[in-house]
Amino acid sequence: MDKNDIVASAKTIVKDCQTEEHSFTCDKTVEENICWQIHADAVLCDIKYLLKEYYVATFFDDGSTLKLKFTNGQKFSIAVKEC
Repeated sequence: MDKNDIVASAKTIVKDCQTEEHSFTCDKTVEENICWQIHADAVLCDIKYLLKEYYVATFFDDGSTLKLKFTNGQKFSIAVKEC
């Protein structure tokens, strides 16, 4: 797998972040040649995946904000932005 294949694969994973297969792996030799940047939407997607493992709630993802609604009526909104 060359550098372009890994970059294309990473972009596909980010687009498909709503699946349970959201993870990044890379070769150490390739990692030395590519400067990875983590984007806010990818962090938000990871948070969504983790929260689904621990909470029973309804999740709404509008791209920039993750909203949770619990069965007891509580609602939360989580936003991630790069500082």
